[in-house]
Amino acid sequence: MGKYKEVEGNLFELALSGEFQVIAQGNNCFCAQGAGIVIPFKKHFHTDKFKMELSGEGEINKLGQVDWELFTIVDGKVHDWLPDGGDFDLYVCNCYSQYHYGKNHLDGTDMPIDYEALTLCMRKLNHKFKGLRIGLPFIGAGLAGGDPDIIRGIFKKEFKDCDVTLVLKK
Repeated sequence: MGKYKEVEGNLFELALSGEFQVIAQGNNCFCAQGAGIVIPFKKHFHTDKFKMELSGEGEINKLGQVDWELFTIVDGKVHDWLPDGGDFDLYVCNCYSQYHYGKNHLDGTDMPIDYEALTLCMRKLNHKFKGLRIGLPFIGAGLAGGDPDIIRGIFKKEFKDCDVTLVLKK
């Protein structure tokens, strides 16, 4: 059965060292990836180019959906999938857990996190990646304005079949 733990550290350093098989971030449905944890996700994994991110700006049907790509890690560096493999593979996921973007935009909202959408995304990750090690930032607790205790509760409830680690910034 799944385990839940919290660690302080850098999600990307841990992921690139092989600590996780899956990492995920929260996204809005407006294809806006300009602040917060999405910046290093874009830098390392080009998450702004994933299929759903390139479709339908403001499309409500993205809410609660998960989009992922598979990357191969060789000597701590990210590559698109290589047919002969590398050191290990890493799934990187966009989780559409909020409709609108956050309070860092002039026309954003103070609390765009949608707990039902976040719950559905985490349930889908648990199903798709059953038995794997998943590393998560505090999805929804930053610019999305979510309550950390509610978010922790969602993670603990939904990850029944995965080992999930919430990586808190140092």
